[in-house]
Amino acid sequence: MSTSSGCGKQRLRSAFDALKQELQGVESARVMTVKALCEKAEISRNALYRYHGDVLKELKAHNALCARSNDFVAAARLSRLQQENASLRVSTERLAALVDYYFCAWKEATQLLERRERELANVHRQLAAKVVPLQDVSRGSPPRVDRA
Repeated sequence: MSTSSGCGKQRLRSAFDALKQELQGVESARVMTVKALCEKAEISRNALYRYHGDVLKELKAHNALCARSNDFVAAARLSRLQQENASLRVSTERLAALVDYYFCAWKEATQLLERRERELANVHRQLAAKVVPLQDVSRGSPPRVDRA
């Protein structure tokens, strides 16, 4: 029985180390599951819980370390997002100020155009353009313009 336990212990140890190596390549630290460890070591979960408490303790310690690492990564990401949010807020305020400025400029230009069009219409009405008949140029006399 000690040989099978030793063999299981070795498989479990090598599986634990292999999983640890695999997870080190991952950018954000992931937790190691009991299921994955047991499948890799080809032992039952009951055997792990019953006979290999030391490996189970190491697994829990590894997962606690990963959780702290994940918390650190999440905190760093949160900080970066808060800074980005503050920057975007400033940009939004500047854009809103530009929109207000250009809206006022457009409104002023529109009012100026309307005023000019009214003035031009008044000038056209005041001119009271009269039709000037053209005389026959073949007679040699220039056209006569009545000045009122």
